[in-house]
Amino acid sequence: MTILGQVLELNGGLVSILAPELAVLPPALPLRLDIQPRLAPVVSGEPGPNGELAELQVAHMLVSLRSNDGTEDLHLSFVVDLDVGLNVGLGEDGQMSFSLGELDPALVGIGLIANPYQVDENDFVGVIQTFLPTLFSDLTGSLAKFPVPDFVGLTF
Repeated sequence: MTILGQVLELNGGLVSILAPELAVLPPALPLRLDIQPRLAPVVSGEPGPNGELAELQVAHMLVSLRSNDGTEDLHLSFVVDLDVGLNVGLGEDGQMSFSLGELDPALVGIGLIANPYQVDENDFVGVIQTFLPTLFSDLTGSLAKFPVPDFVGLTF
């Protein structure tokens, strides 16, 4: 995870800063975030929130905080719903490319699913809404490109 240009390992000490209730975890415990889309994203057909070509709606993306020490212990899980702008372009190499607009924290919904350490939901939502836009560019940096096919002898 990169924050302010620094690569940080996700561990018990770091998450306890974001959610003090998780301070019971050993500070050096390695952790990971498992991200699982539960529903396919939808392109609404409406313009994006900042004037992008389209709006991409992502619903019920499950995020689980787990031990990364072989035990797979679940420490917290939550779902994320978000709306973000989507742009589509055609590069000089003939590849169609996609880019996402800036994520607006007001368009991010979060709900705790599993909360064994009784993390305060309101505080946690505020932290995630603050940090998610910063991390979002790291998460979306790998959007695929693909070639536009020939159509009846026409090349794009």
